[in-house]
Amino acid sequence: MPSALLSVHGVSKHFGGEAALSGVDLDIRPGEVVALLGANGAGKSTLIKIITGVYRANSGEMHWDGDEVTVRSVADAMTLGIATMFQQLNVPEDLTVAEYLTLRREPKRWGFLDRRAAVAAARRALEELGIDLDPRREGRTLTVAERELIEIVRAVSIDARLVIMDEPTASLGTAEVDRLFAVVRRLKDRDVA
Repeated sequence: MPSALLSVHGVSKHFGGEAALSGVDLDIRPGEVVALLGANGAGKSTLIKIITGVYRANSGEMHWDGDEVTVRSVADAMTLGIATMFQQLNVPEDLTVAEYLTLRREPKRWGFLDRRAAVAAARRALEELGIDLDPRREGRTLTVAERELIEIVRAVSIDARLVIMDEPTASLGTAEVDRLFAVVRRLKDRDVA
């Protein structure tokens, strides 16, 4: 069995005098799919926010690929290879799928955005995960399920090794959940946790 990609040991988090997490341990291996289950207020989102640098733990440690790390921000998490899809999706309504997927890595030609190359790159990224979606569509035309899939494609396109999804099926129908799970299986096959 491969060693853990992410290890969290003894993590605790308090808000005022209230304990949100107390001594949490978690190991996630490459290609492993893990579900955090618990009642509202059990600390699932708090743990996700600690792993992704939104919150700092009061105690405990985190290891990434065997090395102890301190994740101070979402940018730190992304640098490590941790991508997160929070419940509020970030796909801007006024950008196309291609523009969003290549944002901050836009292909240029003679110093200007190469739209044809951006569409081609987005199409390749979508096809790689088996998602049939026109990269020229604007964010405002996407369903919630399509927005979630775009977030996954974006995470994979920035070489994420761990994709964290906070309640990804909460607002999806059965067919949309099946489509999401098919993409998760493809990520697993690529050793993305």
